Amino acid sequence: MERLQRIRELLERQGHQAGDAVLALFSLHGFHPDVLRAAGLRDDLVLVDLAALYGDAPVLGGT
Repeated sequence: MERLQRIRELLERQGHQAGDAVLALFSLHGFHPDVLRAAGLRDDLVLVDLAALYGDAPVLGGT
């Protein structure tokens, strides 16, 4: 997540309009509780696990 934030910042500095970009994290085995907590607090972060990818569960985050 922090790496994606940094990339977005670098893109903005280069003149790209990346400020509204949503950060998406994908996982086959779930997410660490800290990442789940962050997704619940941020509107620019979504978490997609295997169940969400196949439509069996909702995508988390993006509140």
